[in-house]
Amino acid sequence: SPPVTDGKNLFIGDDIGCMYALDSKSGKIRWTFDTGMRIVGSPAVSEGVVVFGSANYNIYGLDAKTGKEIWHLTTRQAVMGAATIHEGIAYIGGGDGRMFAIDIHTGKIKWSFDELKNYVLTRPLIYDQKLYFGCWDTYFYALNLLDGSLVWKWNNGKGNSKLSPASVWPVAANGKLFITAPDRYFTCLDAKTGAEVWRTKEYKVRETVGLSEDGKTVYSKCMWDTIVAMDATAQTPITRWATHADFGYEHNPAMPLEKDGTLWVSTKNGLLLGMDAATGKVLWRHKIGNSILNTPLPLSNKECIFTSSEGTITYIKVK
Repeated sequence: SPPVTDGKNLFIGDDIGCMYALDSKSGKIRWTFDTGMRIVGSPAVSEGVVVFGSANYNIYGLDAKTGKEIWHLTTRQAVMGAATIHEGIAYIGGGDGRMFAIDIHTGKIKWSFDELKNYVLTRPLIYDQKLYFGCWDTYFYALNLLDGSLVWKWNNGKGNSKLSPASVWPVAANGKLFITAPDRYFTCLDAKTGAEVWRTKEYKVRETVGLSEDGKTVYSKCMWDTIVAMDATAQTPITRWATHADFGYEHNPAMPLEKDGTLWVSTKNGLLLGMDAATGKVLWRHKIGNSILNTPLPLSNKECIFTSSEGTITYIKVK
């Protein structure tokens, strides 16, 4: 899974069902916790608790220091979704048609939303007292953060679940919500109402989106060689820059993330790119194997940690 950190340790799940805690400086393994079945979604960590789901139907809360189980919650299907924690509550989607809000210290369910028609894979977004996420049932949802009630849901007009906005990790700024999906559209929605502000198919974007640190620009990785930056403040689709980055055909749902002015972009072919976030200029290219690189964890504009489908965890520093 993509890595997360509490500042001292990294927390990463793998395809054979182990959750790892590694020293973020040395990479030394501090502890492992075996669930017996694959961990797909990225974990979340807060207040000394690591929360994540497993394909063994369970959601876990572990002590971040020791890896010992504090609690687990058994659901009706595999849990593939990534976790988000906010003010002591973990939000994570399952495979049984439910989105959960769970107290991270007790494992007790605060609320669950039970109206989903397929599984959740994404990392939920918290913005303006709402929880936003897509599901593989063709819909994108906005729930009331306090009680899990439905505020609105949006559909791209297509009934094919394979075109759902479900893999992308949504971002929001300026009262707007930004997503991409396998339908190749870049979509901007009103965060309060779910109404479409704009949609464009000018660039063949797919399942990736990132937000600049100042909230003024959104980024996406296209299916053919291009990274695009769009104006996040505008009411119409305005391109800030589009760079032909020469990475070939691409369908890896790894989010492009900005840190201190550098945009970090990972691909399905083991290529990691560093780009100037303001201009789109490619600063450097670094090849690590030939497999999928997951959503990176930028530590600064010079340092980054990322995982690959080859089973490697890599720390790099740009000279």
